Amino acid sequence: MFLALFALAAISYSSLRLIRHAGAYAQLLRTYRDGIEHHNTLRGGITPLASQTRRCELQRLTGRTIAGAALHPQDWHVCTLGDPAFLSNHQTAAPIRNPNYNALFLAAVPCPGARTLTSRTTFDTPHARYTCTLPTRLENGITVTDNIAIEAASVTTTHSLLPVTIATPGSLVVATSLSLSGDTLIVAGGDISIPHLKMQFSGAAKVTVVSAHGDIVIGLLEGALALTALGRRAISVPPTTPASSPLLPPSRGASVAGFIGR
Repeated sequence: MFLALFALAAISYSSLRLIRHAGAYAQLLRTYRDGIEHHNTLRGGITPLASQTRRCELQRLTGRTIAGAALHPQDWHVCTLGDPAFLSNHQTAAPIRNPNYNALFLAAVPCPGARTLTSRTTFDTPHARYTCTLPTRLENGITVTDNIAIEAASVTTTHSLLPVTIATPGSLVVATSLSLSGDTLIVAGGDISIPHLKMQFSGAAKVTVVSAHGDIVIGLLEGALALTALGRRAISVPPTTPASSPLLPPSRGASVAGFIGR
């Protein structure tokens, strides 16, 4: 009888210890989850900065309760890389802010022409590691992640009501001429050089040329082209009638570069 009572007491004590440990671990798990929700709430309360320059500001953020205890609001440093304004070839304000390059280059395809390793080792504008030399005929435009090199090319479209897009995160250099068949959006991260930009047919077209951080140089316009050039460095293009509603790349909302608690 004594041994049986002793065994029951030992089992009861062990069970009590296990229940207490389980309760403590459950409380720790709730506190851990509350902490995650607290920081998610703080991050969700951040207001993106609308600034043309790199800067940081203090924002006072309120989170959630942790283990039933309400926390005081916290000061966080919120920083942005800035979004410098675009210049335009027209006197009106540049109608572009916060281009969504990620959305644009989701449609990138492999180089359809000759692909070569870039020989340049220094540069002061965006320049991709490889250069894609495009064929003389482009159907429905092209978006690649290489620099674009063109000797002479004509751009056609199978969708007459849709604009054509030619885009690269690096440079776009045309040796002689680029011939368009309709509305066209040309986007590059670096320099854009087109000696001769012309229309294939007698109709009119809107053309927007955007460089994120390079120069835009267009030598000659031929045909009824309403050209809008948007860049942050030098813009050298022939005079042209501005388009009433120019083509623009997709845009994104303001965002932050980073944040940290004070």
